[in-house]
Amino acid sequence: MRLSLKAQVTLFLLMFILILLSQVLFAKLNQGQLIGAFSNYQEIITEEKLVRELERDILDLQRQVLIFKDTGSDSAVKRFNTLFVGVESRLNKIQLGGRYLAATPPF
Repeated sequence: MRLSLKAQVTLFLLMFILILLSQVLFAKLNQGQLIGAFSNYQEIITEEKLVRELERDILDLQRQVLIFKDTGSDSAVKRFNTLFVGVESRLNKIQLGGRYLAATPPF
């Protein structure tokens, strides 16, 4: 059975609209996944920054312990306590998932 030209054009337009709507749907789904992936990436970068700062502070703590062993000064103890508070703060932020950017100034 042959379709008339009008029926063929209508069928073509309906198929074209169906394909276009499916493209829009897939684009919307992909955009949502991209936004989610970017959000996860930002959280990972924030956590990585916190871990790097934590590593730096732990090295500073070790250095302060060695300084205290050599000198026994009160300033080394104060510096150690200050660094220890910063380490505890960063550990808490990491345990919370790193959702908050470490805005603490370097010690």
